Amino acid sequence: MKIFYIDLPLYISDLEDIDPDEANNLNWVLENDVTGLSLTFSIHREILSTSYVIDLIPNGRNIEVTQENKKEYVKTISNYKMTEEISNPI
Repeated sequence: MKIFYIDLPLYISDLEDIDPDEANNLNWVLENDVTGLSLTFSIHREILSTSYVIDLIPNGRNIEVTQENKKEYVKTISNYKMTEEISNPI
């Protein structure tokens, strides 16, 4: 099976079709203060009782999401969910 990539910008509205709950969560992040939420540029996944931490950017598990970088966080996690997570499951 061939996978074709189209080099177009991705938006949260695109993510709504794949994962509406995640899209709602990311919209909430954009609209609210994330100070103290302990979000990082990583995601946690559990597959077959094994827990994984996936860095969305280099050393992402150690980079806190702040008011200043939350747009980049939303962009990064949206991109991951719509491209890499689909094409490269753990």
